[in-house]
Amino acid sequence: MKQSIILKNITENTLEKIAGWYVENQQNLPSYICLNGEVGAGKTTFSRYLTHVANEDIDFSSPTYSIVNIYEMSEFTIYHFDLYRITMDDYEWIHEYFENDSALFLIEWADIHPELLESIDFFELLIEYTDNSDLRDLMFTFDVQYKDIIERLVRHEGIIFEECNISDGDNIS
Repeated sequence: MKQSIILKNITENTLEKIAGWYVENQQNLPSYICLNGEVGAGKTTFSRYLTHVANEDIDFSSPTYSIVNIYEMSEFTIYHFDLYRITMDDYEWIHEYFENDSALFLIEWADIHPELLESIDFFELLIEYTDNSDLRDLMFTFDVQYKDIIERLVRHEGIIFEECNISDGDNIS
């Protein structure tokens, strides 16, 4: 069963903090992060933050044309996908990457190919524009089994409270 919370008016700083939180807690979270939203909304920005938290020395770039970038960390590998330009013919080679159990997968434009992720436990971030060009709304969608750790993010770790408003929180706010 999936559950969602919406964080209103987040800043780029909030995206960075959430990325850091994810790396710190990744052993308790899904290995797949689906990043959805319009062009320029912040999908690649979130991926850059997460990759740099894991290793500041990584030479990060967008996978827009390469479709996948691979970042080797000391303890795990990050596979960063951009599914915007792929076709169903590409699924076979993408699933080969998914066989790595010790990896973290950042998947931009996952909503274009939902069938690719049908049997995968994932955490979704939908980033949307607001009326203020410096702020975004962020919708977390997660399996109910992760509710406790999401509550810690929202309530106890102070990442969210100071910088945005929570709405439609399904008992989290």
